[in-house]
Amino acid sequence: MNFWLNKFINEYRIKILVINLVIFVFFILDRFLKNLALKNFSTKFFIPEKNFFLIFRLSLPPSLVSILIIIILFVLFLLLFRAYQKKTSFFIISFSLIILGALSNLIDWIFYGYIIDYVALPFLPIFNLGDLMIVGGIGMLTKKILKSDELEI
Repeated sequence: MNFWLNKFINEYRIKILVINLVIFVFFILDRFLKNLALKNFSTKFFIPEKNFFLIFRLSLPPSLVSILIIIILFVLFLLLFRAYQKKTSFFIISFSLIILGALSNLIDWIFYGYIIDYVALPFLPIFNLGDLMIVGGIGMLTKKILKSDELEI
């Protein structure tokens, strides 16, 4: 019995490690693309743009935006910690996506005073990979909430 338990724990750890590495690669790719955008590189679908808004073009004072992002990240880190304690892969993935996407945008906000967007697709506002990570994580959580009678992290 101990052998199977250890095997399960090791497989779970490897799974979580691989998932976190993939999400971290998205974070690094976002940072790389933002640096490319700062060098004014552009193509048809890669158009650098300075975004001075938090979400949905909501205009707030920069200091308030920073405080809001830090509070949200703190709460998300607590939820992520709880997900690790309970070994719930789904929530680990969801919260990791949101946290690293928000962290990438927070880095922009702190160092440049704006968020660097660069993906330009027809009929959509310009966005970045960090935004996509946030939306993906929130989308996963929303789907889980709508499908579940009980939600426990």
